[in-house]
Amino acid sequence: MPIPLEHFAKDLDPKRTVLLFGAGSSIPSGAPKVGDIIARFAKKYSLPSEGFNLSEISSLAEKKSSRADIVKELRVMCSGVKPTGGLKNLPLFDWKSIYTTNYDDLIEQVYKSQNKGLRIYHCDFNFTTGDDSTECDLFKLHGTIEHDVSDGHNSRLIITDGDYDLAEQYRNYLFDRLKGDLAGSDLVIIGQSLADPDIKQIVSRAAKINESVASPARITLLLYTQD
Repeated sequence: MPIPLEHFAKDLDPKRTVLLFGAGSSIPSGAPKVGDIIARFAKKYSLPSEGFNLSEISSLAEKKSSRADIVKELRVMCSGVKPTGGLKNLPLFDWKSIYTTNYDDLIEQVYKSQNKGLRIYHCDFNFTTGDDSTECDLFKLHGTIEHDVSDGHNSRLIITDGDYDLAEQYRNYLFDRLKGDLAGSDLVIIGQSLADPDIKQIVSRAAKINESVASPARITLLLYTQD
């Protein structure tokens, strides 16, 4: 049974807790499931929907049409999403940092609605350091729906096989920051199965580093969804 986010917070120290959001956390708020995106791309671009993951079918769709077109389709599917449930309670706590592999702007919406500061990073090109402790840092590891190279931006959505190959080039600082934030911290994974090889590798490395120190910190992996 799903556990509300605020219940998690009672057993954690938010200031030393890193949140990592995956696709499952956005579905109750109207964001499309991976299967829905695959089905839409398959229908629009006359592709088989069986046997392909999202990056594979996105690559095929891009070849049949254009990157701009598949990004447009993705934006249509992500439009109109509104935060529900535990997401609305995020700004109530002073989290060490927040990471997400989602493209949508649900987290941005809840912070804006409560007039809470939020620094947003979605690629190395907009990566800066800040000293305003009243703001929370949000790192969008797979990009943000508003920015893509097809629009002339430096940032790109990580959606095709080629994008994953370029992820290191575009988000090196972001992943380094995640590695650093995990040291000596608790980690709460929300709606993420660790199927993403980038995330799995970082979490595994953090766990190994933690085991090697004299006074290891607690790293908690809570696979939690809001389905």
